[in-house]
Order: sequence, then C-alpha cells, then structure tokens
Amino acid sequence: CLILLPTSSFVPLKDVIADRRLYLPIVGLILIALEFLRRWKASTRTLAATLATVSLVFAVWTYNRSHVWSSAVTLWEDAAQKAPNKQRVQFGVAVAYFQANRCREAADRFARAAAIQKPDYMVLMDWGMAYDCNNQHDLAMEKMNESIALHPSAQAWANVALLELKQGQMEQPLAALDKAQALDPAYINTYVYRGMLQMALGKYPQAQANLEQALAIDSTNPAAIEGMKKLQAAMSAPAR
Repeated sequence: CLILLPTSSFVPLKDVIADRRLYLPIVGLILIALEFLRRWKASTRTLAATLATVSLVFAVWTYNRSHVWSSAVTLWEDAAQKAPNKQRVQFGVAVAYFQANRCREAADRFARAAAIQKPDYMVLMDWGMAYDCNNQHDLAMEKMNESIALHPSAQAWANVALLELKQGQMEQPLAALDKAQALDPAYINTYVYRGMLQMALGKYPQAQANLEQALAIDSTNPAAIEGMKKLQAAMSAPAR
C-alpha cells in the first residue's frame, strides 16, 4: 500500500485503475505467497503438482491476453468494452482506427468520445483529420477551426493548410502556414507542406529552402526526405 501512495492518492489520475501500477506492489504479494508456501507442510510431489497447475493456469491466461496486445486496435477495443463511458478510452480506439486507416470508424469513435465529455483541442484536431481521411472535408475543416478556437497551435494551422491544399486551393494554405510558423518555428510539417506547395507552384528555390529547413529540424523525417527526392527529380527533368 505504501508503494502505491505516491501515484494513487496525492497525484491526480486520469485512470482510476491501471495494471502498470501493480508492477512494484506485486512484489509484496509474491513474498506473501512464498511465505505461505514455506509454511505449507506438503510433500515434494504435492507441492510440485500444485505449482505446475498454477503455472499452467497463468500460462493460459497470459496466452489469451497476448491476443489483446497483438495490435493497438485490439488493445483499445478491449479497453473500450470494459470502460465504454470513459472518453480517454474512446479517444484511444479512435486513434487506433485512424492509424489503421479505418477512417469512418475512427470518426464515429471521436464522436462517441465527444459525447461523453467536452472534447479538448487535441481531440477536435484528430477528429478533423479522421473526417478528412473519410473524405468528409467540410466536417474536417469545421473540427479544425473548433480546435484552433480553443487553442491555436502550429499543428492545427498546418493541418488547415493541408486540408486546403487537398481541396485544390493554392494560395490560402500559405497564410495558414505562416500562422503555424509564427506559433512554433520548429514545427517541421510547416516547412514540409510549404515546400510541397511551392514545388506544385513551380517555385523550386523556395521549395528547396523549406524542405532543407525541415531536414535541418529532423534529417530522418520521411515526408521531408520524400519531398526532397521529388523536388530533385522535378528540377532535373528536361523543360518542356
């Protein structure tokens, strides 16, 4: 109990129950079990049979539980079955669906999370990207604007630029990217998206400068690397 005090009494928790908080306290339970075994006056054969049975039961439970941990989707779905009225769990399911490209289900789960508790700016922003993934572009922009109204962020403004670019707009995204850069000059997607946009506009020097800035922030960023490859191919292509 004393080991649990710092994390389960004084510090506010988002999750009332979480199995990871038992990792240290369970040592005490193991020692108690060992003490009972030490005092148990059973024959060696009986003791071995008992321990083998217990080990087999726990092995089966562990094997069955491993199926739940086989993917983010199955893990969060299991959590949602056990805590259907917890927003954080529904948000986790939604993100897992989005990452698995199950866009419609992701949008539905974000809506369910929002119905449980008023969504914060991160939930709204991710909800908007799920709508975009499901080709519901108007709803995507609506949620992105709601996110910005709650908390303007470089990520949200960069996402607005991306949504505008996907809708064929070529000038508006630049204004959104300028706002993103003003909020956080180190946010890498600002430069990636601007570089890709300027490349589409045929402004190769400006595109190169932005993609180089993105790579200066993170030289391993896949989008920046791919963008630079496309730019180099475009610049080396013979003029028509």
